[in-house]
Amino acid sequence: MMPILMRDRESDHLLAETAAVLRERGWPLEQHLAPLQEALAAAARLGAEFRAASLGRPDALAGLRPRLGGMPLGKVGKPLPDAPPDFPGGGSCLGPHLDPGPVAWSGVQVAGGPGQLAGPFVERAFAAWYRIAAPLEEALQGARAWLDTPHEAPHFADPVRGADWTRWPEGWRMPTLPCLSEQQVCVGEILNFSWESLGAPPVFPPIGSITPTEMCHGFTGPLILRPAAGTLFPPQTANAITTLAIDTHPATIAAWTAFQIRINIPANLRPGCHEVGWIHGFEPTAVTQLRALGEQCRPHFPNNSLATFPNFIWKPEQSFTLLGPPDIKTFTGPDGRSELTAEACTPVRLLWESTAKVCTGTRTRLSATLRRDDNGDIVRAALPATGQWQVYEAEDVRYTLTVESRLEHGGICGRSERSVTVHRYRKIHTEVLTGPCTDPGGTVEVAVRLSCPAPSEGLTMTAASSAPARIAGASATIAPDTDSAVLQLPAGHECGSAEIELTVPGYPPALLRAEVAGEPVITVIRTADGLPLDTCAPVSLIVEGTCLGEDAAHIEAALMWPGQGGGQLGTVTILKPGTMAQVDFVMQLPGIRTLRWTHCGRQSFAAQPVYIPAPPPRIITFTANPSEVHPCAPARVDLAWSVEHAEQITVLGPTGTLSDQTAPRCGTTTGTAQHTPTSPVTEPVEYSLLVQGRGGSLREQVPVTPVVPANAVRAFSITNGSLGPVNVFVITGPWSGRLLKAEMEPNETEFLPLSLCESCEIASLDLLVLRDHNLGRPPEEQIDPESIAAVLLYPGARWIRLTSGIRIGHPSAIILPVTA
Repeated sequence: MMPILMRDRESDHLLAETAAVLRERGWPLEQHLAPLQEALAAAARLGAEFRAASLGRPDALAGLRPRLGGMPLGKVGKPLPDAPPDFPGGGSCLGPHLDPGPVAWSGVQVAGGPGQLAGPFVERAFAAWYRIAAPLEEALQGARAWLDTPHEAPHFADPVRGADWTRWPEGWRMPTLPCLSEQQVCVGEILNFSWESLGAPPVFPPIGSITPTEMCHGFTGPLILRPAAGTLFPPQTANAITTLAIDTHPATIAAWTAFQIRINIPANLRPGCHEVGWIHGFEPTAVTQLRALGEQCRPHFPNNSLATFPNFIWKPEQSFTLLGPPDIKTFTGPDGRSELTAEACTPVRLLWESTAKVCTGTRTRLSATLRRDDNGDIVRAALPATGQWQVYEAEDVRYTLTVESRLEHGGICGRSERSVTVHRYRKIHTEVLTGPCTDPGGTVEVAVRLSCPAPSEGLTMTAASSAPARIAGASATIAPDTDSAVLQLPAGHECGSAEIELTVPGYPPALLRAEVAGEPVITVIRTADGLPLDTCAPVSLIVEGTCLGEDAAHIEAALMWPGQGGGQLGTVTILKPGTMAQVDFVMQLPGIRTLRWTHCGRQSFAAQPVYIPAPPPRIITFTANPSEVHPCAPARVDLAWSVEHAEQITVLGPTGTLSDQTAPRCGTTTGTAQHTPTSPVTEPVEYSLLVQGRGGSLREQVPVTPVVPANAVRAFSITNGSLGPVNVFVITGPWSGRLLKAEMEPNETEFLPLSLCESCEIASLDLLVLRDHNLGRPPEEQIDPESIAAVLLYPGARWIRLTSGIRIGHPSAIILPVTA
């Protein structure tokens, strides 16, 4: 015995391994492998066909069907006799390795004829296991018989008993293959299952016909079944496991002969299509065992169908219809609702859909009837089961749809009803034929239409006016069986509108508005806020006059250039009907305009012109920061401005133009500029802002003033602090200067004034030292004590630098000499 594989390549591999084992033991290969190889190949071929058939392939089903006839008995893989101690696995049971694949027991169909599918495949699917197992059983039985018979074998040492064995002992054999895996054992148990416990293959006698095939619901029988042509029904057997059934439920047999079987219909059988056929039940204990095996194999074969092995198989043969009440799926108005509202006498479409549960080909008829619930009148009979109908009633009506189901040659089997309610309202429709406005003394023509035609005596309609001086009331008659008429309303000579109320018996009143329009006259034009107009703001005018109109939708106001057509339209708001209105325009270019007023096609021009000037520019702010500077150390001056309604902005400073900016015509513009003086500021400096716009120009100045601190140095007192006379010089340049004081005696003082921010150097020359220098020198080598060269050339001179206005708090008394 050995594992049996379903695929050819696995079978070949197994045979190769088996051959190696047998060759090692010295067994004759050809004699014992040939039948086993043939059995393996047959099992592999049939297994492939069976898997293809289980997946529903019609070609595989057609080829497999004639091979599923018999059901050979017997078991596969008998338990192994007691093995010696060295047998691997301790004598585990051997069994074939079979991969059943995803067998769909209840879903696969067996071909009932060429090119078509018929009853479920499950009725013979389990027989495939026997067809696969049969050749395996034959091979295994042959192998067992050979192994149990003494045979000559080559000498070899027994690894356990330590002896050479030349003949096989009776009752046991040497191990030649390893034990099986859990997967192999699992499938081996399936093949070792006593399949005969399921019973013999069922035989389903063909049912050729059934009568009747169409009955009303409540029919209890009998149904007469006749065999197919050329066949007879088998004798009825008590406690048979294959029996007649209706929809898989065992049928009640009223009579059974070889030529016909009569069955009764259960009283609680629902309306619809039902099937009559054969049901074959399996032994419950066997089914339970198979399902347990399927669960055991699930880890290895998750899709195996044994875990859901059926309790029975079912083969339907014929069908019949129990016709019950129809199913009205929908009955609604056009918007899908069962309660709706519509104008009286207008068409409303009712829609419905109804069906009945019947077998294909059943000759039944559904008919619908539509009636009114209030008086029971039939609106329409003999309507289709699915259709639509229009209703036109003047009053509220609840409509009921009744659908009946009938046999082709019989009475009513059932009826169903559904209802729709249509609520109706009446309305007077009006249209002013003469337009929204009527000339003074004219006529307002109103077309009136009712929801429904007038009764045989006709209807009188009456028009009442809210302002008879403008439009008078009137009345008219709507002729019988008509729904419309034209009403003539006389117009007076007073401008203005009037509300007209129309009344008709049986209808709610209708309101309309009509207006008498004369020539408009404008008497006053003024601004809405009392302020002058300008081009930088929207134009809002208050217009007063007569016959100006009461409905802004019929008024047109425009500002026009003199002598030109067109103009710019404004938005009209009625303040006092007919006499005052406000008109708003967008911003305008500067100039003079004329207001044109049009009401209902009647046009006039205001005598008063509308002047829209450009606003003058305005300087909001212009500042300089800082406004005061130190004269000898001026800081940067920051200028900032904000102006309104300017087109050009120019900023001027002591050195020329500091900024030149283009601005929008309207609105506020801001800007900044900077200026840093490059010389001492001894006098006030002015900065100018020049603004130009369409409405004129402006100039504004802001000063920046130098401020000298109170303790700034403006003059110096120079005192000789040496022991001898000195000459004091004021140095104003590299080679220029002047003698401030000659022969200044010790402790003598001289006053030196300086201009603001002026700076200079003071030098002193010791005359005693100079005389010693000149003593004994020729005249051309002597230094003139009063020349500037004496100070510049003589190294013994003493220097100090003075600056007016810079060194705040510097003492004004300077004692010479001072160390440079």
